[in-house]
Amino acid sequence: MSVKPSAPVDKAPKDSIETIAYEIAAKFSLGEPNGPARLGYHIWRYLTGSYPSLDESIREVGGAMTEDASLKEMTERIAAELKSKGFEVKREE
Repeated sequence: MSVKPSAPVDKAPKDSIETIAYEIAAKFSLGEPNGPARLGYHIWRYLTGSYPSLDESIREVGGAMTEDASLKEMTERIAAELKSKGFEVKREE
């Protein structure tokens, strides 16, 4: 029996939305091994329009966050990162 090698995987461009979302998420230390990937996914979902505000998308990940920063502080840091990358950020009032 022969095994074929896996198909090559093309990486997303450095300026793509998913790359930016996951790079921002990687800056946070979260309580579970998959935490940064989960956070990156929810940031990406916000950027692609699945959530009306950044606050709501970050709240979805809330249970996985055990960093010293509060949820509000974390959302503010992510918003600042997104703004520095040129994204308009919608926040809850």
